[in-house]
Amino acid sequence: MKKLLFLYILSIFIISCSEKDPVVDDNTSETVDPNGDDNSGGNTDGGGAGWNGDVFSFGEIDVKSQWTFDGNQSSQGLQRIKSRIEDIQINQALIDYEDSLDVGVLSVESPKTGELTSNETVSVIVGNYGYLSILDSLEISLQLKFEDGEFSDPIVETIIINDSLPPVEAMEYTFNTTLDLSDKGTYYIGATTQLQGDMDTDNNSHVQVVKSLEYTDVCNIHSLIFNEDNTFKLYTNNEEGVCNYVIFGEYQLEQDSSLLKLYSPDSYQEINLIGNIYDVETDDNGEFTGTIDIEGICVQLEDGYEEENYSEGLTYIPDENLENYLIEIGKDDVIDGYVTNSQASSITAVTIEAEDNWEIGSSIGFWDFDERFSSRISNLAGIEAFPNLERINLMGQNLDSINISKNPKLKSFGANFNTFKKLDTSNNPELEWLSIDSNEVTPILDFSNNPKITMLSTPMCSIEGFIGEGGHYDISNMPDLIFLDLYDNRLTSVDISNNTKLEEIRINMGNSISTIDFSNNIFLQTILANSSGLEGELDVSNLTELEVLNVAYNNITEINFSNNTKLEYLEINGNQIEGEIDVSNCTNLLEFYANYGNNLSCIIVNQEQLDAYNGINPPDGFKWELSIEPTLECN
Repeated sequence: MKKLLFLYILSIFIISCSEKDPVVDDNTSETVDPNGDDNSGGNTDGGGAGWNGDVFSFGEIDVKSQWTFDGNQSSQGLQRIKSRIEDIQINQALIDYEDSLDVGVLSVESPKTGELTSNETVSVIVGNYGYLSILDSLEISLQLKFEDGEFSDPIVETIIINDSLPPVEAMEYTFNTTLDLSDKGTYYIGATTQLQGDMDTDNNSHVQVVKSLEYTDVCNIHSLIFNEDNTFKLYTNNEEGVCNYVIFGEYQLEQDSSLLKLYSPDSYQEINLIGNIYDVETDDNGEFTGTIDIEGICVQLEDGYEEENYSEGLTYIPDENLENYLIEIGKDDVIDGYVTNSQASSITAVTIEAEDNWEIGSSIGFWDFDERFSSRISNLAGIEAFPNLERINLMGQNLDSINISKNPKLKSFGANFNTFKKLDTSNNPELEWLSIDSNEVTPILDFSNNPKITMLSTPMCSIEGFIGEGGHYDISNMPDLIFLDLYDNRLTSVDISNNTKLEEIRINMGNSISTIDFSNNIFLQTILANSSGLEGELDVSNLTELEVLNVAYNNITEINFSNNTKLEYLEINGNQIEGEIDVSNCTNLLEFYANYGNNLSCIIVNQEQLDAYNGINPPDGFKWELSIEPTLECN
């Protein structure tokens, strides 16, 4: 009886459809209607979308139906009608019945491309392609493939249909099984329906491509500009406003305005695809959210959508003093917050030294940078779009952060007397000269990608700890290092054993370095190590090129100068040296200070040195200040 009643209802339903009445929505809790269109604009001949044509509509997706008929025909005149009901004996003289089941996966709703975890939930939309309701349950399987690997074994689960899944409607199903998508890369998620009697298995499966991206919150959107010619410009900045740079190219909008594909200029080819913007949502104010994938980096979009037409790509320059400088060197023409990309790409040097009002005896404090320096730059944003920049000199500016990650050709960087706390040089492999005196970089400085550095100066930066392999910064990978200044960095040790070309080292003042090994540094010409904490014997026997040695105010007990024939300047005041010292082989010694501290009993010199000390033909620049009279030999 129940089966006969269902057949009667089915006949009424078919007649209703043939008369072009809209499909009634069950409004059940288990199903969703992604279409919502009554198709009232369809043709009476059945050629339109929906039930009276050959196309079903699921939202914005048109699905080819599995059947066609003339809308002017009555139900008795149908040549073929397909039924879900099994084992029902129908009068074959009236209607030829056969199975009419067709179900498939429309889409994978989650996960979406972005930062993915080891416990990702998979949800899919399952649609009824046929024209009879699905009444009880069906099976669905889940498979996963990573990059170029093989699909996993199917994981089969059962979808329970509590009421029914009517024709041309869809429902969302969430798998109980979760997926591990934490490894960064591309995943293929496949979902397949399995229903006994399914008349068309071609539409059963759907594969979704999902990327697990490296997520960073470094850069947010400053503005996204779409031009009428399908070009775009994307300006980004970090939370401190120091990462503004432009990404430009051409775009295509896909998937019902939810996906923007970003290409390099003049392309639209997948090989030139530089990024996507996923799940774009724009509000009435033009502000949007979503996830952008640029060169494999996932960035959360925040406020800042802007629509404007520019004839040329622009770089955002928020600091007026910086833009004034660009005008002075002929790379800009007006203060408007932007410089053209062509002008930006032609800039090879940014050299701006703030006016220094400090001098010895001045009422202005040495460390009072705000009062000491004038016409200062406080925001360096924009240089990220200077790809050919080779030299930066920004002494005395008001910079608490600096980003040089987009300047791969940079060879020289100087930013003394600023207040920035971090400096990332990992993307500057050509860097040869670096000076950041008097900043607040606390630790750590990583120079592992800067093997070409020849001059390194970080005095008064409060680095602390030790220098060398495993220390607060490692200079062991700088074989060409010539000059090293570590003045007043609160250091406890320095390892320069791999810096065999070193010619000058400054470790004086504000350090506590008890010992240092110079045995591999045979080219050293200058050692400034006064007030550095040195103790015991200081070995300079290998330093035959040594010209300047200042080791005053330490706890040194012994030094041998017999091999330092080129020594011109020597200061050993304030140490613990006892007995005699011999400088007779230091034939070029012009300045010698040993007038206090120590406990010297004899200073041995050669005849020429003794004559000069006594005022007999002293060379130009001769100045010796000693606590005892020098002699040719000790008693």
